[in-house]
Amino acid sequence: RDELVDWRCSQAISRAWGVPLRMHPEAGHDLPLDDGDWVAWSVTDWVRERGLIEQITHPMGLDPLPAAGAAEQPMRPS
Repeated sequence: RDELVDWRCSQAISRAWGVPLRMHPEAGHDLPLDDGDWVAWSVTDWVRERGLIEQITHPMGLDPLPAAGAAEQPMRPS
């Protein structure tokens, strides 16, 4: 339903980069505003499918951030 860019442009990019194309059934050009939850879930699925979740939750081997309200401690390699 994007009235600014034809969906086939996204299809061409998808094919050129060799990545799957995910198309929202109803949203328009401003997808994060139209359905931000769908975007978040799509990105999460993409990260999980590639086994990258550890790189996001523990970037560069650092310990995760402390829970809210916990005493602040310097981050150190795990």
